[in-house]
Amino acid sequence: MPTTGHYRSNKNNHLDLMIETTVGELFVISHDVDDVLLPGAPVWLSFASSGVILVP
Repeated sequence: MPTTGHYRSNKNNHLDLMIETTVGELFVISHDVDDVLLPGAPVWLSFASSGVILVP
């Protein structure tokens, strides 16, 4: 799913991200702290086969 990153907060061992998608804004926790995500950068979003939590 193509998306756009809007907010990035580095917590040393993970990143908190706000991602704008066609279905609305999603909060994402990423453990890939080595890749830099600049605000407004296009990104690709996919879901892991386990560990995904959706909160309404």
